[in-house]
Amino acid sequence: MELAGQTVLLTGAAGGIGHHIADVLVRRSARVVASDVDEAKLAAAPLPDGVVRIAADLRDLDAAERLVAEAEPVDVLVNCAGLEYTGTFHDQARDELEDLVAVNLLAPMALIRAVLPDMLARGFGHVVNLASISGKGPSPYLTTYGTTKAGLIQLTRSLRVEYRGSGVQFSAVTPGFIEREGMYARMSDESDLVAPFTFGTSKPEEVAQAVLRVLDHDVPEKIVSARPMRPFFALTELSPRLGELGIIGSGARRFLRRVAESRGRA
Repeated sequence: MELAGQTVLLTGAAGGIGHHIADVLVRRSARVVASDVDEAKLAAAPLPDGVVRIAADLRDLDAAERLVAEAEPVDVLVNCAGLEYTGTFHDQARDELEDLVAVNLLAPMALIRAVLPDMLARGFGHVVNLASISGKGPSPYLTTYGTTKAGLIQLTRSLRVEYRGSGVQFSAVTPGFIEREGMYARMSDESDLVAPFTFGTSKPEEVAQAVLRVLDHDVPEKIVSARPMRPFFALTELSPRLGELGIIGSGARRFLRRVAESRGRA
């Protein structure tokens, strides 16, 4: 994809891997409009020169639609904003559940719905949804988070088929455990725990490069993981019972429970 001169709307730009994605887009001469909920954090984020910064609370779908209007015309939408809750499902507060669903799933849907008419009119555009391997199989102690990411993956797949031939593409980038930035970095910082060896860790720069790859080659989904994960996900679909045993045997359930315990959530 020719990104030079294209306008990219990037949510979740102030934290996690957002600024790494902004870096690679700017190096490709894209015009990046970066958004995050915290105006002060967004202002202090290490984003490249020339990036336009617009604070928006994506829990408010009206604010999400206003963000699109401020950024127009949007050639590429990268839905990177996300919230995470690690703990037992029955202890999750109602407002936490609502916020996770709103930011991780409803906001991307609202943003896509807002950018699509103009993309379709021009016959050009690309949407990239940042999902997670938590959405590919059982995610104990990350149940709500994993459910929203599974929805985001399904959303991407359905839109690819619905709008095939329109000139508008849809892709998902699906990271595993990522070093230094984002959810896993917070987990390890808080608890001194390390990811199970069976999963390993990847670098945030690899996620940013995956975003470029799906844009350049219209890849439906790019998994970013230190270990081959597709065979396990295929097994989970073919035999859900074996998938359950695989998550337990891999050490992922034990790791996530220990993270939840360290937060007083299990």
